[in-house]
Amino acid sequence: MESSSTCGISQALQQQNEFNRCGEDEHSGRPTVREGKDEKDLKIRELSTELHRERKRSAAYQEQLQMILKYVEEHTRRLSLNVQVDEKDKRIRELSLELYNERQKCKRRCAVYEEQLNMILKDLEKHTEHISNKVADIVQSIKEIEEKSEESDADE
Repeated sequence: MESSSTCGISQALQQQNEFNRCGEDEHSGRPTVREGKDEKDLKIRELSTELHRERKRSAAYQEQLQMILKYVEEHTRRLSLNVQVDEKDKRIRELSLELYNERQKCKRRCAVYEEQLNMILKDLEKHTEHISNKVADIVQSIKEIEEKSEESDADE
């Protein structure tokens, strides 16, 4: 039973690591963001970097929580009658609660950062579509001018 839960934990951690690597540069491990000088690009870079850091912290807290829970499980069986165990159990519960609270804070921060990043990406997509439409209009105007010029050349 213990090996299956350990396997499940390592599998979950591996999936979390794969999720963290998503969107990272192969060499530096940093999130890949198109470099640019405007404020939106800088904000996207900052938000994605912060999101990446928070995901790493969340993974670390999850590992610590699993270690503490495993420790609690192993030691509460063997030392249930010992008075010192009560103090240790109390401390372990406090630490477990603290880790849980920190993990929840990280999740909330990650959700906020992700929402902000999605809003920025939507704005960027709208802007790109707007620019594409303008370029298409310009190309159409150029074609019309060329056609008129060809017609006037043919008339002469």
